[in-house]
Amino acid sequence: MFRVSPAAIAVFRGNDLVIELANQNIIDLWGKGPEVIGQPFEVGVPEMIGQPFPALIREVIATGNPYEAKSMLARLDRNRDGNLVDNYFDFTYNALRNDDGVVERVFLHAFEVTELVNARRAAEQANRMKGEFLANMSHELRTPLNAILGWASLLRSREYDAAGRERALETIERNARAQARLIDDVLDVSRIVNGKL
Repeated sequence: MFRVSPAAIAVFRGNDLVIELANQNIIDLWGKGPEVIGQPFEVGVPEMIGQPFPALIREVIATGNPYEAKSMLARLDRNRDGNLVDNYFDFTYNALRNDDGVVERVFLHAFEVTELVNARRAAEQANRMKGEFLANMSHELRTPLNAILGWASLLRSREYDAAGRERALETIERNARAQARLIDDVLDVSRIVNGKL
């Protein structure tokens, strides 16, 4: 079960966090080979230095309390090229006690959720962009509408000669056409989004 589990699993021993067991999933995530087994965590996976994981494991050893995290960032050298890449994990650290109840080891059980986190961020970005688009579009629609309403109000409240009335009607018509073009553009965007154009 340990070997074939879809989860990334490891067991750390003692305050040096010696990697006592590690399945292939976590070895691949770390971008290491099986030689990490038997090494202290910060020696076998040196990119963990400065990241919160060693301290969290030591806290579980010290307190015996489990630790659980969702979508936590881990920077890993998965390609073994020295470049750290952002990865996200849902994981738990659980204390393993000896017969005397003393915590000797910590069990790690993790699932990578990088794709899920990236998809959620993309959806949030798209939602923000949609909100900005709607705000800009409402402003663009309001500008010609204000001109139309303003000139229509002036035509009702004042007497204009033929030239003044013609100028007002031309302004109203020009702004109405501009607003119609904007509405057509919005409808075209909607058709594109829905695959109908």
